[in-house]
Amino acid sequence: YAEGQMPAIYAEVQGPIGKRLQYGVGLRVQESRIAYRPDAAADLIVHDDWDAYSSFNLLWMINEARKISATLNYTEAVDDIPYSALTTHREYTDDHSYTTGNPDLVPCKSHTLTAALDLYDHLSFNTIYIYNETPIYYATRVDPALPSVTYTKPMNAKYERFLGLSAEARFDPLPWWKLKSMVMYTLFGSKSEDFDVSGQQKYYFSLSNTFRFTPHMGASLDGYYEPTFHFTDRIYRTVYEMSGSVYHTFLRDRLALRLNFKLFRHGRVIDTETPDLRLVEANRSHEQYFGLSLSYSFSGGRSVDVKQTEEIQSYEKIRDKR
Repeated sequence: YAEGQMPAIYAEVQGPIGKRLQYGVGLRVQESRIAYRPDAAADLIVHDDWDAYSSFNLLWMINEARKISATLNYTEAVDDIPYSALTTHREYTDDHSYTTGNPDLVPCKSHTLTAALDLYDHLSFNTIYIYNETPIYYATRVDPALPSVTYTKPMNAKYERFLGLSAEARFDPLPWWKLKSMVMYTLFGSKSEDFDVSGQQKYYFSLSNTFRFTPHMGASLDGYYEPTFHFTDRIYRTVYEMSGSVYHTFLRDRLALRLNFKLFRHGRVIDTETPDLRLVEANRSHEQYFGLSLSYSFSGGRSVDVKQTEEIQSYEKIRDKR
């Protein structure tokens, strides 16, 4: 038996400061309650926490005509805990490993600060800093009752720090060719009963091409490269991929013929190193493929004009998941 609830009250004030600045200030009061009973004969385990979480955002239109702007955002939040992370039920992935939950988990509280600079609609620079209290990580250990079996269990770390820097460029080398490239650098540190790490670096590179040869024919070609990096007590080996598509539309773009393909992909290999364990997990599947699809879009009614608001900036917190 398990249940959770997160009722909250939220208020926000926003408005302009002069002609070029816009601000927003928010406050969220929230209860985080988790109740769990391992079995009918066990006592009910309850975690109940009330707290207030603030947010702030600032937009500076430096030069609207040249599309130059800067943003600053700060948010506090609490993560929910899924039932699968609480239950002590064992789920075997093979004869020598299983996963189980942890009823003693507490929610992670996060503090996120981001800043961005957009230049001429072609260049973007972003910075993000995240500090998490009691973050959840997954520990892999040897079962003391079965030395040939390992298990993975969610645990609360003391803290984790994450710094990310990224740059993105968007250009049109030719009228029918749009090119977007991105490079990202991150720095990670965390402390738990299983590890105490700092200065763990990661790089990521991606390239995206969009082609529009005619009004009814186009293609895409995308690729990424992520070199080997350390994360907590694991080593994530190099991965890379190249994929794309070619399409042609007919009947006023209602009928579409599309060829999707993945030219190559190097799968992930994860090494887990602890004083008591050396574990290697590898994705050996061959994912090269070519696929052909045919689709038809139905439409009816009459055309209307709808006002649309575009988001100026978005960001998300990305975490390692097993």
